[in-house]
Amino acid sequence: MAGYFTRERLLEAVAVICSILYTVLITYEIIWCWSFAIIASILFIYLVYRKKLLAETVLHIFYLLAAVYGWVTWGSADGGSIQSWGIKNNLLVLGCGFLLTGITGFTLKRYSPAALPYVDAFTTVFSILATYMMAHRILENWLYWIVIDSISVFMYARRDLHLGALLYVIYTILAVNGYLQWLR
Repeated sequence: MAGYFTRERLLEAVAVICSILYTVLITYEIIWCWSFAIIASILFIYLVYRKKLLAETVLHIFYLLAAVYGWVTWGSADGGSIQSWGIKNNLLVLGCGFLLTGITGFTLKRYSPAALPYVDAFTTVFSILATYMMAHRILENWLYWIVIDSISVFMYARRDLHLGALLYVIYTILAVNGYLQWLR
């Protein structure tokens, strides 16, 4: 049991706690959520890179930049209110997302040692799209997160990041709550 509590596991635990705090705070539109997103992103960049989840590494770099962007956007005078994009725009997001997933997955499979290239590509592409939607307070972002987080449970468990997998179980539950809160 002593070998289980490594530096990597401790960093993973801190990243998970910060990620949960971020998600809970964003659910209630509290701007400080972005500071926890920054900390979690930095830690996950290190962790997923070491596990050779290459698209996921890029995703966490994007999350870091998106957290700064979100903080600035939400802090501006016209930070916006919750909106819906409707069916037409969401079909466009889905079409673009699946096209980019196919291209990214193929590229990862062919040109890199990436583990789970298509799953990794799917969660990465759609996470980028959903994060953009979240920063702009688009209601449907939560529906995307429910799917992304559910798939991420599998991916993280397969790469022996068990606390990360647990985080995505919690994220899935929080995404359902986030959708219900923003729907009000």
